[in-house]
Amino acid sequence: MEVTKYTPVNKGNLLGFASCRFNLPSLGMFYINSIGVCQKNGQRWVNMPNKPYETPDGIKKYQNFCGFEERDCHTRLQDAFFKAFDEYMAQNKREFGAAQGQSKESFKDEGVPF
Repeated sequence: MEVTKYTPVNKGNLLGFASCRFNLPSLGMFYINSIGVCQKNGQRWVNMPNKPYETPDGIKKYQNFCGFEERDCHTRLQDAFFKAFDEYMAQNKREFGAAQGQSKESFKDEGVPF
């Protein structure tokens, strides 16, 4: 997996939005834009691209455009994403500052990360 773009937002738990790509064997490269990169109390997570909607009783919620039925698959995607994200941030310290780069581990793309 490779993070190809990151745009900081720093609004509440939302750090910013990222784009990534990875290889799906026998299908080719797959990309996801507008992944929400979030953090609260030292815990990080990703939100898949989504759109807001309002319930009949006026509550604002979000509907993902795509996702996994199994929680384990989302967790594996998230883990692979943060390995790639940390590497991207470490390589772009001048642009984003050293504080957000977590590590400089290399991650070899060997197909589907989940």
